Amino acid sequence: MMALELPDTKWAGIIQPTHPDAAQAGEVETEHILAPADGPRRTVTFRLRVYTATELARLLEDVGFAEIECFGDLDGGQLLRESRLVVRARKPIT
Repeated sequence: MMALELPDTKWAGIIQPTHPDAAQAGEVETEHILAPADGPRRTVTFRLRVYTATELARLLEDVGFAEIECFGDLDGGQLLRESRLVVRARKPIT
């Protein structure tokens, strides 16, 4: 669990993972609890799905994209485990 104070606001918040085991399946779900000093508390749940390069390439191919390439940055650098994933693909003109 992580608590934070948002600067220049009257809000405080708590962020906690709701399903810690889901990260192994490529999903992360967190619950954000926002607690303003002068109002009711609000809870918002976020779910993030993380795709591998292989999964994204297959999804793009399934909807008709071709020439699918994966890079580690916007300059076409090598895709590494610790780099960002950038995908370039072309939709054929029909």
